[in-house]
Amino acid sequence: MLEVDGKRFFGSNSRLPLYTSRDRREADNLRDILIQKYPHLVGSNKGEVPMDELYHAETNVLLRASRELGGTLRGRTLEVVVDRPMCASCQDILPYVGLELGNPTVTFIGPRGETRTMRDEAWNDLRGYE
Repeated sequence: MLEVDGKRFFGSNSRLPLYTSRDRREADNLRDILIQKYPHLVGSNKGEVPMDELYHAETNVLLRASRELGGTLRGRTLEVVVDRPMCASCQDILPYVGLELGNPTVTFIGPRGETRTMRDEAWNDLRGYE
């Protein structure tokens, strides 16, 4: 869940009924952009690890917010609350997703209160992962 300017956004992974055809098109488009710009990210299959992350709730909530906010999250500082620990694919790919959405500062808050903050293609602050 992400709240921006008083509006709440919820993300869904692609296996849930809340995930729409528009969500899938946006994730597919973003996948193609990332593969073109960062070919080193792709495994043996563009739909597998780590690019599968683009269909996870963490990316979906950012794409949905960006869509509603004019196509960018540039200049924003955001907090995304997630209900599951972050997977390895998310750790690898989300910083590049952030770059494509305007390079906002995004802190993900996990179910145990652990935080992970990304900006400038990197994770800059990890708390609760000791």
